[in-house]
Amino acid sequence: MGDVARLDRELRERMLEALLAQHPTAMVVAIDASGLFAPMPAAVPLTTHRRIHGVGPRSVLDMVVPADRPPVIDAWLQADAHGAAQINVRLVAPSVLPRTSSGKFQRLAARELVRQSVN
Repeated sequence: MGDVARLDRELRERMLEALLAQHPTAMVVAIDASGLFAPMPAAVPLTTHRRIHGVGPRSVLDMVVPADRPPVIDAWLQADAHGAAQINVRLVAPSVLPRTSSGKFQRLAARELVRQSVN
């Protein structure tokens, strides 16, 4: 992948705000360092977005078809290294999830963004 610089904190904050504004009905989830869903930090500016937590899938891997799991893991690692990643995925259970049978996995490495905004 070459030498790709990590996106700085301010740019990732703007990206998060833009993604949330562009997709006001998107499913949004907080993910802990082990890749499992976690409670949404109060500092994340959600409005009409749908939170995923509590019932059903425990991770993004539970939501996508098996063939899409390796690319999701690769995107997770890319976001850790560079600050953001995006891939198209196919969801496994659209009857369980309030969504069609495909979607987009977008991850911003926002742990320090949220941590700093609540301290």
